[in-house]
Amino acid sequence: LLPDKFKDRTTYSSDAPENAHKNRYPDIKAYDQTRVRLTPIEGQAGSDYINANVVEGWRNTKTYLCAQAPTDKTLHDFWRLIWGQGVTVVVMLTGIEEHGKSKCAQYWADLGAKEIEKEFIVGVLAVRHYADYCVRKFLVNRITGGVTEEREILQFHYTMWKDFLAPEQPSWILRFVKRVNEHYVPDRGPLLVHCSAGVGRTGTFVAIDMLLDDLEGPGDQVDIFSCVSYLRHQRMHLVQTTKQYIFIYRALMEHAQFGDTEIEIGHLRDHYLQLKEKTKIEGKDGLALEFEKLIDVIEDQKSCLVGQMEANQAKNRYNFILPYDVNRVILPSSPTRDNSSYINASFIQGYDRSQSFIVTQDPLDITVVDFWRMIIEQNISTIVMLSELGCSPSQTKCHPYWPVNSELICDYVKVKFLREEANDFYIRRDFDVVNTKSLESHRVTQLQHKGWVGQIEQDSCISVLAVIDAAQMSQASARIGLTMTPGAPHIGVSNIGGVVDPAGPICVHCSGGGDRSSVFVTLFELVQQLRAEERVDVFQAARFTRSQRPCTLQTANQYEFLYRGLLTYIETHQLCDMADTQL
Repeated sequence: LLPDKFKDRTTYSSDAPENAHKNRYPDIKAYDQTRVRLTPIEGQAGSDYINANVVEGWRNTKTYLCAQAPTDKTLHDFWRLIWGQGVTVVVMLTGIEEHGKSKCAQYWADLGAKEIEKEFIVGVLAVRHYADYCVRKFLVNRITGGVTEEREILQFHYTMWKDFLAPEQPSWILRFVKRVNEHYVPDRGPLLVHCSAGVGRTGTFVAIDMLLDDLEGPGDQVDIFSCVSYLRHQRMHLVQTTKQYIFIYRALMEHAQFGDTEIEIGHLRDHYLQLKEKTKIEGKDGLALEFEKLIDVIEDQKSCLVGQMEANQAKNRYNFILPYDVNRVILPSSPTRDNSSYINASFIQGYDRSQSFIVTQDPLDITVVDFWRMIIEQNISTIVMLSELGCSPSQTKCHPYWPVNSELICDYVKVKFLREEANDFYIRRDFDVVNTKSLESHRVTQLQHKGWVGQIEQDSCISVLAVIDAAQMSQASARIGLTMTPGAPHIGVSNIGGVVDPAGPICVHCSGGGDRSSVFVTLFELVQQLRAEERVDVFQAARFTRSQRPCTLQTANQYEFLYRGLLTYIETHQLCDMADTQL
């Protein structure tokens, strides 16, 4: 068992009456032997105390300061810690509020500057948001004795890690650790890491960072138990839960098995050309080997019990492409229809980790009503159709599910055709969709890609990218209300960056909701990552899509299309000369 008590460790300073109120949690204290000592303030007992410990690196030269999040009463002490210890990089692993409870006093101002006890003035020079974290550059002025000093401090704020839990995907936190280390220089002060209590998430981050160095070292071995025991000897309870301890194993296994698969925009073409070269040993190119590695990934088993139910089998176009129970779209039950909550559709997370997409099969004649119920219930504004129409008995083509120059009534949903226009790559159709129970309505745009039947062709990159651009524009228009029916009530269900999104998720459908849809949503996500970060991770994006719906990205041809699509996007959108950002 991991040790949690040490005979040579005491907590007298944390227990002192003048300091007890400075501890966010009464059971999380700072060891006297390793606690950070602030510069004492004359006449103030306990003014050298803050709930933070110095944690020396495990077999490396890095020094960490592991701290609890500041409270309203310890904001001044927190900035005294940063300034006094010469901190230039702060890692924040908690939200300001989680589950309705305060987890951290906000020690900066989103707008303007924040003054702390007339000693520190904290301003934000720049902010950049990424999929699961954001980076802030602070300008901190310290005023003492009429003299002003200033420093720039970077804060890396991971936003997708809830208390006592572990991140969903190890690759996400590995990418975050990498980004922190790209900006951290050991000779410019220790690395300050805090969550809420400064033990669970903080300890997990520090352990992964330390052990990654071991993994890259000459021994190519790690000792996780000894490392965490060592950490706990310097600050109590570092790595707080079993889930967090297991996650350290998962993260290190992830790195050992797959390495760093992220590619900067300027190196993408050379990387692709290298992948296309055949290896002498196996006679396969690197792209084929990378795809084989993707296929061999073992993910947690997921059930498809609802889709397998006898009552729902007729609603599935193919019995081998069923939504996982954990992320299937659930429709409101209808009192007049049995098993009316099922539709063969899956929520797919996008770049920003929100439910950005719904991937579904082409509607059958018996599921058209359910399809439009899903559109209205999920407030979908954009439909991407990657198939052709047809009414063949074999159901190999999409059943016509929309009205032409008329109205269609589907249970409580009324669909009115508005207009149609076509270009070289897709057909755009606009509909007015009304919930007849609530009389709420919104505009829905359908984008039907032309000519993508069966296996994807490599020369169709431009047309698929044109649909991606059109879908982004459709979503943007819906968000600012340009395509909303005037005077109609506003419905918002999906969440992006904490703001209710009026556009809802993008609905993408092809024959079975597998191959073509998965290529589209993965390329869409990679385009978003490319524009936000100027780097992409094709392997991890493909892997994440595959983990969310069966029969997705099944061929090396589809996988290669992602690379070719990105290179085409860079060329057609003139992104080759994108300058490196400061954050």
